[in-house]
Amino acid sequence: MFNINSIKTKRVVVLAIIMGLLLLCQILFITPLVKKDVLTDVGNSQAQIAQQLSEMLDMSFDEAAHELEDISRDPYIVSMDKNRIEKAFQNVKLMSLFFDGFSVYNAKKESIYSSDNYSPGEKGNLHQGIEESMLSAGTKIYFSGAFSPIVDDPAFRFITPVFSPGGKPEGCIVGIYSAARLKNILSRVVNTKIGMRGHAYIISAEGNVVVFPEKSDAAIKPGSIDNDFVTLPQKIARQDEIIEYAYNNASWVAAFRPLKKTKLYVVVHQPKEDIVKEANREKAFIINGFIVAFILCAFILTFIIQVAFKPLTSLIENIKSGKFQSGNKYPKHEIGQLAKEFNTVYSNLLKSEKELRESEARFREHTNLLPESIFEMDIDGRLTFVNESAFENFGYTEDDLKKELNAFDMIIPEERERAISNSIIRLKGEKPERSEFTALRKDKSTFPSLIRVAPIMQDNRHVGFRGVVINISDRIKAEKVLMDSEDRYRSIVENSNQGIVVVDESYRLEYVNDKICQLLGYSRNEMIGQNFRMHIDQSCSELVQKNCLLRQSGDSAPNSYEACIIRKDGAKLFVEISSSIVLSLTGEKRTVAQLLDITDRKKAEIALRESEAKYRSILENIEEVFYEVDLKGNITYVNDAAEKLLGYPAEELMGLNNRTYTTPETAKRMYGVFNRVYLTGEPAKINDYEIITKEGGIKLLEISTFLVMDQDGNKTGFRGLIRDVSERIRAEKEKKKLEAQFYQAQKMEAIGTLAGGIAHDLNNILMGIQGNASMVLMDIDISDPHYEKLKNIEEYVISGSNLTKQLLGFARSGKYHVRATNLNELVEKTSRMFGRTKKEIRINTRFQDGILLVNVDQSQIEQVLLNIYVNAWQAMPAGGDLYLDVKNIIIDEGYVRSYKINPGRYVRVSITDTGIGMDDATRQRIFDPFFTTKEMGRGTGLGLASAYGIVKNHGGFINVYSEIGRGTTFNIYLPVSEKKEINEEIQPVENIIKGSGMILFVDDEEMIISLGKEILKKLGYNVLLANGGREAIEVYEKNRETIDLVILDMIMPDLSGNDVFEKMKEINPDVRVLLSSGYSIKGQAAEIIKKGCSGFIQKPFNAIQLSIIIDKIMKDGSAFYSQNTSDTII
Repeated sequence: MFNINSIKTKRVVVLAIIMGLLLLCQILFITPLVKKDVLTDVGNSQAQIAQQLSEMLDMSFDEAAHELEDISRDPYIVSMDKNRIEKAFQNVKLMSLFFDGFSVYNAKKESIYSSDNYSPGEKGNLHQGIEESMLSAGTKIYFSGAFSPIVDDPAFRFITPVFSPGGKPEGCIVGIYSAARLKNILSRVVNTKIGMRGHAYIISAEGNVVVFPEKSDAAIKPGSIDNDFVTLPQKIARQDEIIEYAYNNASWVAAFRPLKKTKLYVVVHQPKEDIVKEANREKAFIINGFIVAFILCAFILTFIIQVAFKPLTSLIENIKSGKFQSGNKYPKHEIGQLAKEFNTVYSNLLKSEKELRESEARFREHTNLLPESIFEMDIDGRLTFVNESAFENFGYTEDDLKKELNAFDMIIPEERERAISNSIIRLKGEKPERSEFTALRKDKSTFPSLIRVAPIMQDNRHVGFRGVVINISDRIKAEKVLMDSEDRYRSIVENSNQGIVVVDESYRLEYVNDKICQLLGYSRNEMIGQNFRMHIDQSCSELVQKNCLLRQSGDSAPNSYEACIIRKDGAKLFVEISSSIVLSLTGEKRTVAQLLDITDRKKAEIALRESEAKYRSILENIEEVFYEVDLKGNITYVNDAAEKLLGYPAEELMGLNNRTYTTPETAKRMYGVFNRVYLTGEPAKINDYEIITKEGGIKLLEISTFLVMDQDGNKTGFRGLIRDVSERIRAEKEKKKLEAQFYQAQKMEAIGTLAGGIAHDLNNILMGIQGNASMVLMDIDISDPHYEKLKNIEEYVISGSNLTKQLLGFARSGKYHVRATNLNELVEKTSRMFGRTKKEIRINTRFQDGILLVNVDQSQIEQVLLNIYVNAWQAMPAGGDLYLDVKNIIIDEGYVRSYKINPGRYVRVSITDTGIGMDDATRQRIFDPFFTTKEMGRGTGLGLASAYGIVKNHGGFINVYSEIGRGTTFNIYLPVSEKKEINEEIQPVENIIKGSGMILFVDDEEMIISLGKEILKKLGYNVLLANGGREAIEVYEKNRETIDLVILDMIMPDLSGNDVFEKMKEINPDVRVLLSSGYSIKGQAAEIIKKGCSGFIQKPFNAIQLSIIIDKIMKDGSAFYSQNTSDTII
């Protein structure tokens, strides 16, 4: 039977109630939290998968965008000229890693180029994408179609704007993302599974499904979207990462991540029903476990009440009555042991109280012995404890303390607010900026003090402060004395007649006096922080640094030494420097140096030496070595020239025997000559006498010698002159080398002339083909079945023209579009393009900052670089390293003499490979046209020959160094441009421009005359013809009033274009002449243009190019020459 009033019954009931409440709390609160946690965990898992998928897609799309942006910066594409764009995409389509097709649109959204496999997609979306891309100046991505295992036709279009060098948008490039690569990355989305029925898909911001899986019961199919799903993009815009939506009468949980540069989202979802089922399983497990635990606790509690409480109550009564005794015996059950523990605790408490009182007494004794004022105060500043020193220092008594004396009253009123603020800062755990205050005694006298406090904590709350007040009167007096001393010594230093500096270990100036500022011409503010070595002349820099290091390391160093310093105005002063090492307050080493101006003394010494040298100049300044030796061959005297010749200082030469600086064979030969002079007394001369200098070098000498005798006629030695003939002999060898180079140059010049003539004739032939094609193309529509064939003919003409460019480049007569260029950018662009196609080659670049500009035809220099890159690649069949180095250099006359160019500033491009190298015979012929070491079909032999001609044509030169098995280095030197800024790229014009007027067409070939007549008539002009120069002059003289323009061939058999132009200028000084030639603008054409020619056009040209330049001349009176339409306007 249970007694309802008993403690054990009440405890059982209370525990049962508590257990029931906990169970109810579990059912009502914890279980829903479990469900929520499961939903959150699943959502986070889905979000992580969505993040991984979106990062994978973004990474692939970013790489594609970077490739398209690199392509958009190609000058040929920036020109917006269809022909140049088609030429550029011949390489781009081969090297592209991410795109199947391309299209180029101009600023008017008109297509000017599309690759064969390019599909434009929806025109509206495309035009919108072009507009947005040009406005945002970044790559945009648009899509069409959908992707699933059933439907496989998505198309992602990358749209990148094309900007001129000036930043103006000129159009854009559209790239069709690779179908194979797209299918690969989107398949990863389709194959993603989560939970029992979860999948991943991609949706657009408009609610259109782009990518979805196959299973219809777990995927959102296009065309089957209910109303809730239509609003999914809006839900994504309003919420963070995890959302719910209804689909097919069910609730779905989804996580999403946006794709950069697109209006798409990666969504990972699964039915909420699957998640709830998992949560219910966990809920049932928790509730059942809790019920079992509750039942076990109930049974255990029924057996707990078995202890009597009498021992515990007896203990309490004894403590209350004061009859407490330690050491009593107690029962061994729980309550008995509890009473025993209480007995022990109370005994220890009594003991601790006694020890605390003793400790407090010791603390008071210690604090009273300290000279500083120790105090404690409550949170409001009322003092609760002070030591005896505080009473003595402040003049207060114990009675004052009992009257609730406030600590802040012991600080002068002006500083109390700061003291209170510091206390608040200390409560926050921070350190105040200043802890010095003026303390106020009871008698109103004051003293400076340093106050440090710390908060007192009780039950985790601040109840007050304890601290110390230190009288710092003595310290302040000492600081004043120190400051007075410092001022005194500073005055001495400032007024010193010697310059004084203090530098740290890195030579940074920390102090300078007025004298050193006066010597160097700087203000103090200018010098502080400067590096001391910048004021030391280069000739003395090493000496100064050496002595400073010796001082700092504690080694022996001279007390003073002489050096040369440089003033602000560039003047030099001689000083005597003495220095010493001191330690800063932080223990760091500082160098104190005194600089005494000895310029006047040094000038006097120099004048003295010059006076002495004047009397020795005849002997000491002759180029030949004057010597005297004794009969054993030991030197007894030499002039200064001997030191320059042999490399030995004069003091070392004294007493030196001739065997020291000669080989045994030379010494033997010399002995024979000197012995003959000794025996016969007749002077002698030795030619081609080899000596060994102190550094081990060999010099060739011419020696004359004669016998020396004393007053008594005794033979005492020999004397004579020594002349260094090394340079003369080397010059003779150099002359032979230059003769060989001159022969090579003549050979290359002759071959170049032949190549130029061949190129001219080929261009005339190509002009006939191009002209006929242009005329037919002007008469037919693009839909004509022969249109593409004629366009192919034009392409072949362009290819042929490119070949003649190489020939003209070798002949050094073909610069077409010269402008100031940064070679760093040009080399980086070509190497990056080359590197994409040759992954086995590791390209290492080093570009000098501040590289100077050069005037070049960029396309020709690109051709030179690519030709050399390809040669390097072919020399490394197993792969290797390609090193590219661009730097500014200065070339002197001696170096350029054999290259027939001017000395001065150049930019050098070094291209080094680690390939197989070449022997001397191959190296000497690599620039010969049609010379190649490659098998049939791998090269024409024109690559390096044209590179040689192009570089020479630009006023530079090229050389090569190579060894078998050790690679090859090509060095390209191009002269620096006087321009400081890069020229703007000229924009292209691509449409035929018709006009009116009378044109005289002059040529010596009937075919070209006939073609010119037909083309000009189709362009709207009236035409007069002349076959040759003499006929042209006659026709022009008769029709000068009606002729608006003369198109003049430059090379004709009867009269040259130059002669015809001069005759026409005599007839009409305002005559407008357009030169036409198969040669380039260099040479005769350049001379005619200088005389006032209106323009130049190179054969072969098409109707578009001709119409544009004629229109420009008709309107403005002159035009640039043009090979491409982008160069027609000046």
